[in-house]
Amino acid sequence: MNSRHSTRVLSLYSNYLYPFALQLIPDALMDRFLLDEDVVQLLGLLGKHGNPKEVLMAADESLEMIIQAFDETEDEDSRTHTAAVKLKIIIDIYGDGLPRLPLGKKFTPEDTIFLTEGLHVIVSASSAHIGAFLGLTTWAECFPNLIIPSRKVNTEEGGQPGRVLGQEALSISTLLGGTGESRLQLTRSKNAHDAIASLVFLAHDSVVASSASIPSLIVSFPAVLMALTKGRATDEAMSWILRCLRPSTGTIISETALPEEIVLPLTSILVSIASLHPSAPIRQMTLSILTLVVARANSDTIRLQLLDELCNECPYPQMRVAAIGLAKKSILEALQSEQTSSLLASPEVLPMVLKILTPNPPDLFTSPSTTPEMFLESHEPGRLVEALGLFYVLNQRDTSNRTRIRDVETRRSVHTTLLFPLKEFLSRMQVDETSGELVGPQMGLFALEMALDRVEVVVVSEQHL
Repeated sequence: MNSRHSTRVLSLYSNYLYPFALQLIPDALMDRFLLDEDVVQLLGLLGKHGNPKEVLMAADESLEMIIQAFDETEDEDSRTHTAAVKLKIIIDIYGDGLPRLPLGKKFTPEDTIFLTEGLHVIVSASSAHIGAFLGLTTWAECFPNLIIPSRKVNTEEGGQPGRVLGQEALSISTLLGGTGESRLQLTRSKNAHDAIASLVFLAHDSVVASSASIPSLIVSFPAVLMALTKGRATDEAMSWILRCLRPSTGTIISETALPEEIVLPLTSILVSIASLHPSAPIRQMTLSILTLVVARANSDTIRLQLLDELCNECPYPQMRVAAIGLAKKSILEALQSEQTSSLLASPEVLPMVLKILTPNPPDLFTSPSTTPEMFLESHEPGRLVEALGLFYVLNQRDTSNRTRIRDVETRRSVHTTLLFPLKEFLSRMQVDETSGELVGPQMGLFALEMALDRVEVVVVSEQHL
């Protein structure tokens, strides 16, 4: 049954079909018969042409039953997919029915509250189908220079259905009286559905998102943390964080800092996502967000603590590698800053740097159990390349020796702890390679040799160690 034929059938038999709207809509949405394309078209036409009060009452009844069924269903994948399909149908019915209500028959405040609650439940349940790569799209806008062409996700084509669904849900929320401010306040609700749905609406509202700021993130943080922790509306959460911390102009907001009670839990969950998510673009996006969060911490003490934990204590080795670049960026920014009292440009940062420059484990290069294959297949070659790069750059850029990185004692310690054992170990590896016994990736070895040579020539030779 095509749309034109369906419309004609309804126009010819409207007196027979419309009275059944109160039963037909709930029966269809509660799976009492197959919810196929023809049925979906029929429901849409009922929403457009049926008595608006009766149609909306039927949708109201359906919504109540869907919410109850959602709460009783244990299969999360089936539940979210079904909710997404039904969300689209109910949104269409509301979108067509609400504007057609006569002024004297508008919903009571109680009706509006119930419909809003129901909309929030279904939006929250189907958020995985609404996200529409929103996080990656926002990240590409904020950090276009970080996009790797070979890893670029086609967010336009793949995300279009979700974007449409998100915008339609937002429109219904607005028809029911929702505003940007009311949604922002609802992100603090203890009701998970209200909080998650409000976050979804905020992220999909281009006007609200464009004016988002750090205070907006502080207010909405309960919903953001809930979304990232539960794995629900993560696209919207990532996009919202980016909008709040870095506007579309590409400049970091500096008026307000993030308090410790937000920075610490947010950093913890971002580290897990950046380390473990199967998608490389999402890992890279999350690392960018993590960088912004650390940069916006409200004190140098917290920043230094976070950097030390990320570089030296993090349980994910890939994060310990990536975090060294974050530490280097943070220290260099502090050295360039006019604020001479920054802990990141003082001797307070030296213990962290020295721990970074310590092999992991400390006896890595002296232990007989360390084989070339074991070493090359670990994250340690990449980590040491980053560590040597940090040591080299700080020696070059900290010309006033504010961090004490250029002290003779510091350089001698690094030489004893890392440079000499590493050079000896690499020499043994070259012997093994000549004999044909070395197997494994070679690029990490070459990069490590180059990093070591650069440090020895420019730094160590100055002190004749």
